[in-house]
Amino acid sequence: MLVSVMGNVDSGKSTFVKHHSFNFKEEGYGRTQKLSFLDAKIGELPITFIDCPGHSLLGYDNQIALSLCDFVIYILDFKNPDWVNFEQIREQKPTLVLVNKFMDKTKD
Repeated sequence: MLVSVMGNVDSGKSTFVKHHSFNFKEEGYGRTQKLSFLDAKIGELPITFIDCPGHSLLGYDNQIALSLCDFVIYILDFKNPDWVNFEQIREQKPTLVLVNKFMDKTKD
């Protein structure tokens, strides 16, 4: 199963993937710059996560990820929600929304 992990810049997409995959490698730029394919298992179900850049949410790389995937996990930053892009993605693929940073005290 191919699962795209999408969301706005700094919403926690790569952190989510890092904690659920077993071949995560840091890019070294501080931001995801290109599509990354990472393997995981939930129970006996093999999953490949597609970690997508957030700075070009509906750019070329992310359109490729949408065309390849079976399902989308959309990470929504509670303090900086991006509902417009979520709605466009939801129209194309089955989507699960995970709300992140709702208790983050570093932003006002």
